[in-house]
Amino acid sequence: MPRLQTTPPHYAYIRIAEGCDNCCTFCVIPQLRGGYRSRTIENIIQEARNLVAQGVKEIILIAQDTTQYGKDIYGEKALVKLLKELVKIPALRWIRLLYCYPNDFSEELIQLIKSEKKICKYLDIPLQHADDTILRKMGRRITRKEIEILVNKLKNEIPDIVLRSTFIVGFPGETEENFNTLLNFLEKMQLDRVGAFTYSREEDTPAGKLPGQISEKIKEARLEKLMKLQYEIIRRKNQEYLNKEMIVQVDGPSEDDPNLWLCRSEGEAPEIDPYILVHSCKNFQPGQLLLVRISHIQDYDFIGEVVRELT
Repeated sequence: MPRLQTTPPHYAYIRIAEGCDNCCTFCVIPQLRGGYRSRTIENIIQEARNLVAQGVKEIILIAQDTTQYGKDIYGEKALVKLLKELVKIPALRWIRLLYCYPNDFSEELIQLIKSEKKICKYLDIPLQHADDTILRKMGRRITRKEIEILVNKLKNEIPDIVLRSTFIVGFPGETEENFNTLLNFLEKMQLDRVGAFTYSREEDTPAGKLPGQISEKIKEARLEKLMKLQYEIIRRKNQEYLNKEMIVQVDGPSEDDPNLWLCRSEGEAPEIDPYILVHSCKNFQPGQLLLVRISHIQDYDFIGEVVRELT
């Protein structure tokens, strides 16, 4: 520190740890970046205070696995302790958690997200698959049943939570049955945001040496089928938002239309999730809060009308 902020002035990412100890069989990150290394709480809080002093309203915590934060330097997971210090920063509005591995998701963390207004009711939990055979081959150390228990618990404890995840299709040895198990999981769990990718064979990874490597044609067909299913899930879920009033934060005007404002609620992370699009001739400022009513749904995007400006 001081650091160069490359994001818009009202939000910033803070990396709370580097490296990874999970050693998923498809991933080279442990080889490239080494083992998991947390920053101290004091160091992170100082960076957050500096960013907030510069006008940042939303801080997004990232690491290869944010839920493991602190275990290497404190002897126990310390994400809850870090969050309890971050929420004390007066001018900080939102704290967003990305890349929370599902293993050992603590009850204390769930209850803190539930009760603390500054922590966005939003979690990015990279699941990668939902078939037990493929999960074992990936080295994921979790079962479909355990994943479903966690997702249901989060939904029951925090009814308005938005859950995002990513999945890999075409992993070596993935049969049609394995793939259909994943589709069945998505239909059953009704996740709010899903990103999916075809398996990419990385040199010097255990998965790259596995038998049963799948053709690109099959991988692409499975990806298309998965995203088509998820589109239908999102289309149905989005209908529930029609006429709903939501607090959104202005990111800025559209490059194509200065009267079209790109906004996000707690349920949308920057750069990866759809925008809430708001038409207005007023000149809003990045980071400004608006109360909007969702009037239309356009594919993945919400169209909102301004009810009033908020302080």
